[in-house]
Parts: sequence; structure tokens; C-alpha cells
Amino acid sequence: PADLEQRGKRDVLAAVGAARAHVELGLLAEWDRQDRDEAKKQYEAARALAPALSAALVRVRRLATQKPERGEALPILQEELGLADNDDLRADLHTLRARTFEALNQTQQARTAFIEALKFQKQHAGALRGLEAVLRRELAQGKKDRANELAEHLAKLADVYGSGTAPNDVDA
Repeated sequence: PADLEQRGKRDVLAAVGAARAHVELGLLAEWDRQDRDEAKKQYEAARALAPALSAALVRVRRLATQKPERGEALPILQEELGLADNDDLRADLHTLRARTFEALNQTQQARTAFIEALKFQKQHAGALRGLEAVLRRELAQGKKDRANELAEHLAKLADVYGSGTAPNDVDA
């Protein structure tokens, strides 16, 4: 049994080491050779070896969110939400999901994701502005039922910005 435990530990360490090597190869492909496709392959190979390796997951997400209209980021963001260990990160990830939904013209899902972000961080600047934009767009499209929701949201914004504790002006 001790031999099996030792071999198991060695195998896990080898997998993590190989995954890290794939991340390094991905960085080299992405930044040195400007080959995003090869970088993505390397990051995915790292994730196959060590699914919880955040370095690979974050880099795959970054590549996927560069072209949100493809929708590739949504499953990655959902996976990352499952691993998120704090509310600030959850708010950021929900905001990124909302922006991806916006790029796909899925306004209802974007609205829902912005609202989810605000549940984790009430003053998240990107989510506050994003929700306002979605509500204004829906109202302009003739969804008159959004008028009250927009008015309530603008009142919240006034409270946030009027309280002297305005959120940072940095988007997630």
C-alpha cells in the first residue's frame, strides 16, 4: 500500500508538472509567436491533465473573451464560477458572462447575469453600468415594463454615487 501511495503522489505531481509545461508552451505561443490557436491548444492540454489548474483556466477564458460573439467563453466562465472562492471574483465572472451574452444579442440572459453579479457585489461598477445599458436598450426596443425597473436602478445608482462610496471606475 505504501508503494501505491508513493506512486500515486508521483503520478499527480507529474501531471501537474506536465500541465504547467503546457501553460508555459501556451504563453510562448501566445506572446512570442502570436499564435492564439496554438496557445489555446496548449492551455486546453494543461486543463486535460490538471482540470483545477487555474493558470490554464484563466488563460483559456482570456482568449475566449477576446471574441465574445463566438460564445466560447460561456462554458469556461460557468466552470470558473464553480471554482470561484470569493464574492468579488464571482461578481467579475458574472459580469463577463453578461457581456458575452450581450455580444450574442441575448439581452435577457445578459440582464440576468448583471443582476447575479450585483447579488455578490452591490457596487460592482461594470455590472451597474451594464445593467443600466441593458435596461435602456430594452426600453428603447419597446419593452415598456422596463421603465420602472430602470427608474429603480437609476435610484440605486444615485444612492451609490451620492453616498461618497462610489465603486471604482474599473470594469471587470
